[in-house]
Amino acid sequence: FGDGPSVRSEYITTDGEQEFETLAWMSGNSVKYTIPAGVEIISLKYREIGYPSKFSGNFTSNDNFYNKLWEMARRTLYINMYDNFMDCPDRERTLWWGDVVNQSGETFYTLDTVANGLIRKSITALTDWQRDDYTLFSPTSTKWSSELPQQMLASIGQYGFWNYFMNTNDSSTIRNAYPAVKKYLSIWNMGSNGVVQHRTGAWDWGDWGSNIDIDILDNTWYYLALKSAIPMATMSGFAQDTTTYRIRMKSIENNFVKVFWKDTEKHFRSSSLTIPDDSGNAMAVIAGLAKPEHYNGIIKVLKERTFASPYIEKYVLEALCKMNADTLSLARMKNRYSN
Repeated sequence: FGDGPSVRSEYITTDGEQEFETLAWMSGNSVKYTIPAGVEIISLKYREIGYPSKFSGNFTSNDNFYNKLWEMARRTLYINMYDNFMDCPDRERTLWWGDVVNQSGETFYTLDTVANGLIRKSITALTDWQRDDYTLFSPTSTKWSSELPQQMLASIGQYGFWNYFMNTNDSSTIRNAYPAVKKYLSIWNMGSNGVVQHRTGAWDWGDWGSNIDIDILDNTWYYLALKSAIPMATMSGFAQDTTTYRIRMKSIENNFVKVFWKDTEKHFRSSSLTIPDDSGNAMAVIAGLAKPEHYNGIIKVLKERTFASPYIEKYVLEALCKMNADTLSLARMKNRYSN
């Protein structure tokens, strides 16, 4: 952050040839050495450490921008995998599950199956620390216990736990996690308007940045969590639970457009905002709550608005692909990631 070296190590030499390795894990963009006069350096090296998963996926195209972006994204993923998935390797080496949702999805395209073990560990940590009031929180810690409701819905849902199962067939981990999923879904309530009621949790967070359509994101993430809870419950021996999930999904399906679609403006927007949010409109497509007749209006929003941070941008790009706007998705990716 411009305040000087964040980690420092000092070695005092003696006579003769010797070697030294600092055991403190350092991560950053540069290393600065101060070598006193009279000391001859034979070699300087670094030891790369990370989770023992190997690069197995590859991507190439005829545009070097996408090749480089993919390569850098793969390196970013790897450097954020160590004892657990991390928010970042510098400031916060902690298990933020909102990040894990995106990171775990990347592993299946880039790393070998050894990476599955770190996802299993992350799922177990999240569910085993569930509190008596059924809330989930991450990172798991005796010092931190704040629930970020939308991150938790993403974690237990279609892009979190269920995506892990679909890429591994590890039903044992899902069966162990399902009781926590069931409890967490139960603390959300449906409103009189037929859509899910907002829960602030301890940290009312939907994305970084501004103009976040929190109500739409509540409903899309909750809907995706219900959708994946149905097969989870069935494989776990609790098929009777699916009735509640289906009733709630149907209620959201029947009322989402009525509550959030602005017919004269041709976009989804909750009453708390005056400008449509690209994240909310994209997630409506991802959840399947937006219909083909809404796509033209949504595409216009995704052309014009760039409120989404990299956390949600992944879903914005995917939504464009789901609407057969692949070329626009690639153009937006280049626009947003070039700098």
